[in-house]
Amino acid sequence: MQQHNLHAISASAMALQTVAAVNISARLFLAQKSAAKLSLTAKNLSVIAARIGVDAAGLKVLSGFYDQFAQNAIKVAGDINRLAQRIARNTMVRWRCHLFSQKVAVLLANNSNEQGLLNKSFQQAIAREQQLQQGNLSQCRQLERLLAELLDYMMTMQVIAVNARIEACSLSGYQLQLTQLAEAIERNSSGLLADITHCQFRLKELLLA
Repeated sequence: MQQHNLHAISASAMALQTVAAVNISARLFLAQKSAAKLSLTAKNLSVIAARIGVDAAGLKVLSGFYDQFAQNAIKVAGDINRLAQRIARNTMVRWRCHLFSQKVAVLLANNSNEQGLLNKSFQQAIAREQQLQQGNLSQCRQLERLLAELLDYMMTMQVIAVNARIEACSLSGYQLQLTQLAEAIERNSSGLLADITHCQFRLKELLLA
């Protein structure tokens, strides 16, 4: 029983981890949509810059960079989404292993005839629980790296958005249209940053479980 207490993970901690992983997955699904909007806005910006011509050469270059970063953000957000879903599924399996080991522990305490078989089942359940816990920890660390990578993309995109707004100010004939696009970029970027910050906060719950 002491070994059981040493290795068991509380049901409440696993429930917290499952909810956190599902929440991260949902937020990153929304982040993918926001990144897709950013990519579309960048393409619109590029079209307008091409229409303006040589005077908007700098803006066209910036829009190309922005679109590439947006595409990268879409991919990373998708990777995070899938990884969070795997963590949630693994946590549910851990939960079942935990419940099974608890039941076997009760049988061990009350059944003297099948000690050998019950003890073997108990050890297998504990080993599987530990294996899943280590797997989740590794996936959480990977999730942490991907969120940091996505954050870097968004910080760079915000810098590009500021430069795009500066470029737009020098093109008086298209200033209103370009300013609106720049504002849309900044708005979507801010939303994505909020999603990433939220996911990083929830990730702490995953690492504690």
